[in-house]
Amino acid sequence: DYISIMASLVSSEHEFSTAALTITKCHNHLKGDIVEAIQVLCMLYNHDPMFHEPPPSSALEFEIEEKNTVAAEPTSTEEFDWILDLPDDSDVEA
Repeated sequence: DYISIMASLVSSEHEFSTAALTITKCHNHLKGDIVEAIQVLCMLYNHDPMFHEPPPSSALEFEIEEKNTVAAEPTSTEEFDWILDLPDDSDVEA
């Protein structure tokens, strides 16, 4: 009796499918080191927290962020401060 466990199969399939996005019919002349460098850069971009804003660490922090967002939104009078009142020239004859 044997139990087959393919734990590493999923991650390797994922890596091959992401490499397939890099190596296409238009980019089939890339050398191995270039493809490897592109894959490393893609992995760093997708998984490095430096490129992504971290999620809130607690519900309280999320609530504080929502309050700050609501406070930062302009009120209805602030939205139209730039509109000028111009005289109505409909009564001017052409």
